[in-house]
Amino acid sequence: MRRSFARALPPGTALSLTTKLGPVSRATTQRLITAAESTPLQTSRSTFSTSTTTTPIRLLPRQSRGPFLRPLGDGPLAAGPRKQPGLPRARGIATQQRASRSTWIGTGAGLIIACVGIGAVGMTVHASEPTTTTSPALKTRTAGTEKSAGSEGSDTEEEDNIFSTYLNKTKKKLKSVKDSLLNTSEDRTLLPDALPPPYGKEYLVVIAAEILCCQRYEPRAGGLLVIKRPAVEYFLAELAQNYEIVIFSRETLNAWLPLIEKIDPGHHAQHRLFLDSTIMKEGRIVKSAKMLNRPLEKIIVLETAEGNAEPVENVAYVHAFKADGADTTLIDLIPFFRVIALAKPPDVRPLVAIFKRHGPLYFKEKYETAMRRRREAQLAQQAQQKESAAASQLPPKEKWGLW
Repeated sequence: MRRSFARALPPGTALSLTTKLGPVSRATTQRLITAAESTPLQTSRSTFSTSTTTTPIRLLPRQSRGPFLRPLGDGPLAAGPRKQPGLPRARGIATQQRASRSTWIGTGAGLIIACVGIGAVGMTVHASEPTTTTSPALKTRTAGTEKSAGSEGSDTEEEDNIFSTYLNKTKKKLKSVKDSLLNTSEDRTLLPDALPPPYGKEYLVVIAAEILCCQRYEPRAGGLLVIKRPAVEYFLAELAQNYEIVIFSRETLNAWLPLIEKIDPGHHAQHRLFLDSTIMKEGRIVKSAKMLNRPLEKIIVLETAEGNAEPVENVAYVHAFKADGADTTLIDLIPFFRVIALAKPPDVRPLVAIFKRHGPLYFKEKYETAMRRRREAQLAQQAQQKESAAASQLPPKEKWGLW
């Protein structure tokens, strides 16, 4: 212990000191201070002095753990507050708090998920029960009332009807959201309403774009070429006289609209549909005739492969164009449509079934036979008309005086 206590501590100051050996009692501290005050200070450099060898001690304010002395240098008095046994460290406290917080959060989330699952199961069970059953809440509410049995039964039925209506609306909404996300809904309308008879056509023909043209890569010719099928413009012009035409492509609008404009410069096809007008079924892109806003018995669909269009009763299959300059498919298809335009059947699906079985040449022969008979009938009628006209122009026999 150094003599600097006499200058660092005034008399009568009550302190509790802590050394490296442990805490010092109040009485021992007072004796040390008294001894330091009674000992004279030395001015020599070889002894303790106030100029060079003094280690002053600061008097710190009282804190929660009691006052203490903190020497500025290394000495027998230990610096720092006294450590209390059993007190956890701050880092351990924070770790325990975070662990307890995460535990409570996980427990709360598990309870919420369990409640939601129990509620869903309860709604499913209630929906599967007959509508005449009453819920426990409704029984509790009706038990305390003084209504008659008839009024209780009517309230129960009304409550069940409300719940069933709400459940049905929820199912329909979920189905509509699912259909819109997966693009499987057929509730859309792709075409406007048909025009009245003097201006509109009775039948609708949907033609796949792959039937009218094909794409081929030619590096020397400039890259990807689009080749029109022979007689495509004549075919569209012939059909436009008696049919409403739709060119339907499974590609995007930006890619195929300029090509369709080149294929049909005369705009004989009134409508053009693209990939956004299709639906998805079993992972395939499908064209649905149900969304065309026309009666199905008046629709004919020309497709290149099975599964590309529905319903199949309205689909007639034609092989795709393979860039053959001698191709006559479109010319062979014209008699089929001419027969329908002449016969005007109320339902075209039986004729489409005959087309699938026999092909377009069957209708070509039938059309040629029908047209030959028609011409013969017309010629016979014209000859009869000429004979009747010539007979009406002859003068009476008495006029000539020959008889």
